[in-house]
Amino acid sequence: MSSSSNSKSSKSHNFTFSHFSQLSAKKFGDQLDDFFEEHKASKLRFGMLKVITTIMLGVYFGAFIAKLGANLLEEYEIFVRGDDDDD
Repeated sequence: MSSSSNSKSSKSHNFTFSHFSQLSAKKFGDQLDDFFEEHKASKLRFGMLKVITTIMLGVYFGAFIAKLGANLLEEYEIFVRGDDDDD
């Protein structure tokens, strides 16, 4: 067991910082251009349909929860609509 721990500790990491000097030699604008070319967004499929569906479901469930809350408040008489007779 000690031989395996010695072999792990004796391994040296061959990490060099040469790529950092190469990056610093480039202009900042070139770095940004390279980054955006590598990480282009894929085309959104049915993007507007997803947005409309999400909004509609959010409104529906929000109204449903509000209705449940109003019924709960009225059931426990925390808030009861008053009958206003303005005659």
